[in-house]
Amino acid sequence: MKARHLPLQSAVIFGGFDEGETKKIKILNDRCGYKSIIADSSIGNATVKSILSGRPDDDSAPTPDERFLIINGGGANAARLMDLIKAEGIEVSLRAMVTLHSQEWTLSRLIEELKAEQRELSGQ
Repeated sequence: MKARHLPLQSAVIFGGFDEGETKKIKILNDRCGYKSIIADSSIGNATVKSILSGRPDDDSAPTPDERFLIINGGGANAARLMDLIKAEGIEVSLRAMVTLHSQEWTLSRLIEELKAEQRELSGQ
């Protein structure tokens, strides 16, 4: 019997924002149909997939101190969410969509990959 792939819920993992921005992002996530998952400071070694499933598989490392937003699912809602966040004046340094490949990475690794990509694109 072949294992079935169960889709992960539409959610946004985010962190590095102040309290007011966090509240606004939670409201906007809800408006766009996303569950909000605030990355606390200790889930850096958990895989993105385990965080999205609500059961972080390893919580022994700090989350990098970056302003990041990682979106799982939603298609057109993702673009709408980013437009709403921008309209609120909230600066998001790092952002990504979860892929089948990246969902197996730890949160720290995904953030480090995004930072490296950002440096490469900016020529640094």
